[in-house]
Amino acid sequence: MSRTLVLVGCLIFSLSGFAAEDRGHEIFAQRDLRDSGWTDSSVAYHMELRTGDGRSVSRQVRVMSLEGGSDAGDQILLIFDAPADVAGTALLTHDDLEPDQAMQWLYLPAYKRVRRIASANRSGRFMGTEFTYEDLLGDPLEDFSYRYQGEADYRGRKVFRIERTPLGRYSAYGRQETLVDEDTLQVVQAVLYDRDGQAVKRYEADDWRLYRDRYWRSHKMVMTDLVSGRSTILTASDYELNSGLRESDFRPAALSRTQ
Repeated sequence: MSRTLVLVGCLIFSLSGFAAEDRGHEIFAQRDLRDSGWTDSSVAYHMELRTGDGRSVSRQVRVMSLEGGSDAGDQILLIFDAPADVAGTALLTHDDLEPDQAMQWLYLPAYKRVRRIASANRSGRFMGTEFTYEDLLGDPLEDFSYRYQGEADYRGRKVFRIERTPLGRYSAYGRQETLVDEDTLQVVQAVLYDRDGQAVKRYEADDWRLYRDRYWRSHKMVMTDLVSGRSTILTASDYELNSGLRESDFRPAALSRTQ
């Protein structure tokens, strides 16, 4: 997720003076500002793929991230460690602060080659999960327009309701209805609509924990296909922040060394 630096004026966080579009943008800008400075992170996930009739498959995944700056997006490396039939498969993302400019590469050990994922092909499901390649991009502020829709209660907490509209021409989504926790400014739920206006997926993030007295991280994330009933559940171990990852760890040429 991009930690975009914002103008000094954005440091004064007062929603009352903004139009609906500006209020939504300002909440997400403040979220980015609060979550800046973590430098890099590593986390392991237990991944469970559930079908609509209750069957499930388990996988083990690692995710490493390198924080971007004011002129560049984050870099994200996802690696499957188990089971054997997917071990070594890796997805590398170089995010960008402009819509449609991010780059993604997929490494499949069976073919021993790195393949670039075209922007127009990011709506496909990633490795049988309910996440698409688009879902696994970061979350740059500039990739959306915003509309504030008021406050609500969600699981006993106050949240902001904000509609986000993707600006990229290749996005599969027409809009996202997000709930942002008022205290942490983290997205706790997002309902994703296709370009025909149908709700197609729901993202939920739970079990939030605070790191270094500043950075909130979710330890349970669920993406549910609202049409098929399938879901992908990610349960995280502890996050390691500022562990010394380097840009050389996030190069396409390094993907073949993920096994």
